[in-house]
Formats: sequence, C-alpha cells, structure tokens
Amino acid sequence: MKTLITIGGKARSVERYTLDMGYLDQKELGWCEHRRGKNWIASVAHHPGEPGGLHRHFWKSGSGSYRLMPADTIAGQYLEVAYDYVGSRGKQYRDRLFFRVLQVSEDSLVLREANRPGRMPPDWETEAIAAEVDKPGRIEMEAPPTDATQTSEATENRE
Repeated sequence: MKTLITIGGKARSVERYTLDMGYLDQKELGWCEHRRGKNWIASVAHHPGEPGGLHRHFWKSGSGSYRLMPADTIAGQYLEVAYDYVGSRGKQYRDRLFFRVLQVSEDSLVLREANRPGRMPPDWETEAIAAEVDKPGRIEMEAPPTDATQTSEATENRE
C-alpha cells in the first residue's frame, strides 16, 4: 500500500514491504515470470569504473522469488531491481527499477521509487532523510488522499 510522507518539506509516495525472516519477495517490486526471465536485486552505488557506472552488491536468492536482504542494508542506500527477458533469438529486454531505502527494520523495509543514482543526492535530501528516517518512529505513514481536494492540496505543498 502506497502512503505519503514528508521529506525535506516535500510529500513523497513510499511503500512499506514486509520481510519474511530477512527475505523480500521480489514479485512485489518487479518480476519476469517467463522461463527465460532473469530476476535479481542489488544494492548499488555510483562508481564510474564499474559496468554501467554502478557498483552492485547482489542479494542472495532464496526460494522462488525471495531475495535475502544483506545485514548491512541501511537507510539512504539505493536498490536496483532487474526483471529481464531474453527472447527466443537472444535479444535482451532489460527492465530496471531503482528504489531509495528510507527505513530498515527486522520485519519491514520502507522504499520509494528513485531515479538512477548519481554521484550524490542533493544535500537537502540527504539531511532530510537522516533527520526523518534514522530516528525510530519518525516516519509516520499516512493513507494516500482519497478526495480530489486533498490531492490538489498535496500538489500545492510539493511546489
């Protein structure tokens, strides 16, 4: 369920994912069901010398679509979720999503969709995430607006 939080004075859409004994179900983020599908999750950081300009730390695969979250996962990290398909003639269709980790606990992970990570996020975002996320209980999840007037108010607050 998507919810709204305020980070750096801007409303952001985030989602809380449950962990089962440290495992995250990749089907909730993105998954290719085909037998030639390749699915993986990696913690990523900008590194110009690596393929694609990103250093990747791949999560271990569990049973089926479950991936084991590394113990060193912290708020502020980026995740790359890949669910690729290889056609019958070998053509690759790559699908990638990037997420920013906002909060990590024993039984859940709070993520928001992000752009491909660059060298450094803007300073206001880094400071706001540190202030809002690192303190336990600071992220207050609220339901998304259901009324058109609430949606327009949220849009005005973002600007």
